[in-house]
Amino acid sequence: MLLKQLSMSAILLYSSSAKSLDCAGLFKDAPTLVQGLKPFVAEIHPANVTFVPVGNPAYPDPVPDLPEFCRFGAEYNTSSTSKFRFEAWLPKSDHWNAFWFKVVLHLFELKIGNGGAAGGVDYREMAIPLAKYGFAVASTDTGHNG
Repeated sequence: MLLKQLSMSAILLYSSSAKSLDCAGLFKDAPTLVQGLKPFVAEIHPANVTFVPVGNPAYPDPVPDLPEFCRFGAEYNTSSTSKFRFEAWLPKSDHWNAFWFKVVLHLFELKIGNGGAAGGVDYREMAIPLAKYGFAVASTDTGHNG
């Protein structure tokens, strides 16, 4: 659990220290921010383009009406037979409210749950705090897909 928190916190710290949103730089630098972290996506998602999840059977629904953001995803092997994945959506600095919102299972901090044994990044739940309130958001599969 602590490693998941550290991974997402390192990504947020990196993004908040940059003058502009640098997804490519985040992809390149992520493995040095958290040893063993394996990024699988870092791209700018344009404003007002529907986000269509691929390869996420738990949460396959398209997500419309989003602002421009950096989509960053990575995985981390917790043992030789298991891993967890997470994604962070980082808004442009002019839309960001300087706060972090995690869409995960646990009931502390400012976050909402993805329920029981739900095994996937919950994109629809990430969209609300990002688009409506300007939060940087993250969600994890909590290791259920790996």
